[in-house]
Amino acid sequence: MGLFDDLENSLDGWLIKSENYQALNTILPKFKEKVQTIYIGPPFNKEQDADYFYSVKYKDSSWATLLENRFRPAKDILNEKGSIFVRCDYNGNWIVRPLMNEVFGGENFKNEIVVNKSVRMKTEGNKFPSWHDSVFWYSNNSDKVYFRHITESRQKEEWRSIDMEGEKWDVIPQDMIKLFSAKNIKYDENGNPISGARIILGKEILPRDGRRFPSQEIINELEKQNRIRFSKTGNPPNVKTRRDLFNR
Repeated sequence: MGLFDDLENSLDGWLIKSENYQALNTILPKFKEKVQTIYIGPPFNKEQDADYFYSVKYKDSSWATLLENRFRPAKDILNEKGSIFVRCDYNGNWIVRPLMNEVFGGENFKNEIVVNKSVRMKTEGNKFPSWHDSVFWYSNNSDKVYFRHITESRQKEEWRSIDMEGEKWDVIPQDMIKLFSAKNIKYDENGNPISGARIILGKEILPRDGRRFPSQEIINELEKQNRIRFSKTGNPPNVKTRRDLFNR
């Protein structure tokens, strides 16, 4: 610390270790209307004990009060172009969204951002698993906020699986019907031959359970561009990255 003549002006940020309610109220006089971005990942309200260093077992009303007591000073430190992002799961999204409407104003709601938290697989049971969390984005002043999407080009060629979630049968091109096995062909209500299999690099390939391939026309186009190959295990095939072509 002695190396700095003016510590505060020498640092480009603060790291505060504190209970966040106390910290927000402590820094409010200094940072009022000066903060550009806030991200909050509050303890999810699971209503049961869990192996965490903090509580996740709240009554809904207590959890809502906990959030409101932090949202209000958070709003006070945002500048007029500032934004706040709050992450929650399915247990709390129905509380967070109305509460943020109340504190930040429904007119300042910008978007709900979906964050995948698991690889989706075909499952069985008495309910659908939860695959994602939500991040609610609110601005302090909707007329002042500006969003610029930043992308980064890949520096090297990459390959990824070509199959996608969800089963689907597509019409077989007439000139390729003879390449399909009879067991992999059905007929739709118009009498058109359909299949879940695809002819890929000369082989008839079925997708994995619960998955589907792009249409045969897209497969053919990928082959012309030399953008498709078999993985080491053979299935699923891999494609060079650029999902705009086959993600249809």
